[in-house]
Amino acid sequence: MNFRDLAMGAYIKLHDAIASKQNKLLISLLGFEHPAGDTDFIYDWQERDFTRELVNAFNQYAYWVDRIATWEQVLKEYSEDEAQALRYEFTTIPFDYCLHFPYKFRSRLIFYATQLCYTKGIAENLITQEEVKADDDINFASFRAIAHHWPAGLKFKEDIKLINGEAFRQHTSSYRNKSQHQHAQRLDFGYTAHVSRDFPDGSLASYSFGEMPPIATSTVLPILVAEAEKMRTGFHSYRALVEAHIGVMLMKVEHDQHQERYVPDSQSATSLRPENGRSE
Repeated sequence: MNFRDLAMGAYIKLHDAIASKQNKLLISLLGFEHPAGDTDFIYDWQERDFTRELVNAFNQYAYWVDRIATWEQVLKEYSEDEAQALRYEFTTIPFDYCLHFPYKFRSRLIFYATQLCYTKGIAENLITQEEVKADDDINFASFRAIAHHWPAGLKFKEDIKLINGEAFRQHTSSYRNKSQHQHAQRLDFGYTAHVSRDFPDGSLASYSFGEMPPIATSTVLPILVAEAEKMRTGFHSYRALVEAHIGVMLMKVEHDQHQERYVPDSQSATSLRPENGRSE
């Protein structure tokens, strides 16, 4: 059988398997509807886009984990050589993506939460200019430094630690870090050469060497599914922080409306008047 016929036949089997599942995913999707308030323009401009991108990213991860799991069932019907060819065509890149995703999602949650806290903290005189980091310098330490201003921030700080945690890294052989910075194991097929160096007393150097087995999709799939729930918890914790910000903002707006004490744009620190789609 040539590869064209092999791939087409396997793809048909994949979609037959998908149809038999009746759209039941291993990981339930995040919804797109989240509470929103009439906050200030800059905060709203950031938050809406941040939340949408997080939901889209999580749901894409859920899609690919489910697709990989379905392929695992289909590939059982093929020989080792056929399965290897089909994996290279259909699953190796999505599997690599899923192994990288928890770290990426965690990093984005931290960046988005920090940015929104900066906007909120500046508006409420909670954060000084010196505490605000440039985009390229924002990391978990940046968020920790300002989290104490909101109880929801302290909760987010703890929940975010669970994503891409030690257990996930151990079960995936630190694939994400090694594939970006070192020499990672292969996925599903092929052994990787491994050399370790030591300097025992009385010797110039000592070496041990061998081969590392590939990371098997079937072994890691339950870990990817479990990690999704930690990411879901992190997302909901992020949303709780947003809603805490919005709640305070709404109270301030209602108070200002009652007192009829609006600050004119010319006196405001940040103009909310969009010009050509941008705010100055």
